[in-house]
Amino acid sequence: MSWMVRTVAGRWAVWLWHRVTNRPLPVEHAAEWLRIPEHSVEQVLETGALKSLHPSDVLEAARRMDRQRREYDAR
Repeated sequence: MSWMVRTVAGRWAVWLWHRVTNRPLPVEHAAEWLRIPEHSVEQVLETGALKSLHPSDVLEAARRMDRQRREYDAR
């Protein structure tokens, strides 16, 4: 499944599959969505910036982190 995260369509396909089956995303897939290293996913979970590896939580956190990156870059 890790080969699927290399494309946008693949990331969405994996996300959708896990959303439909109500399963948490694999760590490497969540890391790709958040654009962080895999070893940082646990830290992000511990800080509360990411509620869980459930697809909707990962998408929400990814959007929030992307917005924060854009705001930081605009400064």
